Amino acid sequence: MEAQKGSTQPPRKRRGLRILGIVIIAILLLLVAAYFVGTSQAFVKSVVLPKLSKSMNAQITADTASISPFSHVRFRNLKVVTTGSEPLMTAQEVNARYSLMKIIGGNMVIHDVEIASPTINIVQNADGTSNLDPLTKGKEKKKKEPSKSSKPSKVDVEKFVLSNATLRRTKNYKDGGRDFAEVSNLNITLQNLQNGQSGKLQMGANMAVNNNPPAPGTNGTFQAKLNGNYDFALKTDLMPSSVKGGTELALEKADGSFAELAGLSANLAADMSPTDIKEVALRFQKSGKDLAQVRASGPFDSSKLEGKLQLAILSLDRQVLNLLGASKGLQRVVLPLRQQQVSSVVGR
Repeated sequence: MEAQKGSTQPPRKRRGLRILGIVIIAILLLLVAAYFVGTSQAFVKSVVLPKLSKSMNAQITADTASISPFSHVRFRNLKVVTTGSEPLMTAQEVNARYSLMKIIGGNMVIHDVEIASPTINIVQNADGTSNLDPLTKGKEKKKKEPSKSSKPSKVDVEKFVLSNATLRRTKNYKDGGRDFAEVSNLNITLQNLQNGQSGKLQMGANMAVNNNPPAPGTNGTFQAKLNGNYDFALKTDLMPSSVKGGTELALEKADGSFAELAGLSANLAADMSPTDIKEVALRFQKSGKDLAQVRASGPFDSSKLEGKLQLAILSLDRQVLNLLGASKGLQRVVLPLRQQQVSSVVGR
């Protein structure tokens, strides 16, 4: 009898192991199948985007969608529609590569983000409503409690590229007039945004404004070009330790209420170290003539946001105030303005 029992036990164990192996393989196959189904284009377009649309009170669609939860997402011809027939936002392509496991672990690792040819169109109607209302109304803002942790966030963004972007804002009036502002050909490249590291920011854009307000307002238009380039370094808490670079804004065309702005250019130069602001200078010119220069410099602790700065107004032509006041209907400045220099203590 004992011999018979010994001879039947091993086959039972083998059968049990075989069944267990089949169950494990079946579970793995189901997980693999669920992964491919859940990340397939059909699933994303028919399930994920509709649920996202419902939560945002908008209609979100895309021609193609590709998602790998652990590493990347990609959309082509992404569209967001809220009210009316014109989309609030469109984008030719949105592509992001990241490390989900590191993000879950508290380290925001994003290898690159590319947003190609997006267009954001904000419309404010004469009755005060806007196509942004569905996204913002009906949602109570919860007060965020301050974080008890003193540890700074860990961020590692290797590259962010925004190319050929367009931002439009239209304000309609009851009589049919409207104000229109547009930033076009907006290009931003941000490299190496990381705790305790150095990075670079480049940007450029065209700007246009066309105001047509109701009487007694005055019509006016202008076109301008913006370019900027900065090198920076961040501390471990993501506060800037150094910044060096500049931005230039040039008005190429202006008429109507903005006519006196034609030929105006503004240049901002910044040079800051961890312990002081070597120089922050803002200069205005018109048709090659210097109109104003304002400079600030002095010791400054960027971690505490405290310092003692000297503000110097090296020159200030009254034409600058006339130019700034022209579009607001202000009277011309007739009093002479002289060079001024003051000291200022800044802090939290």
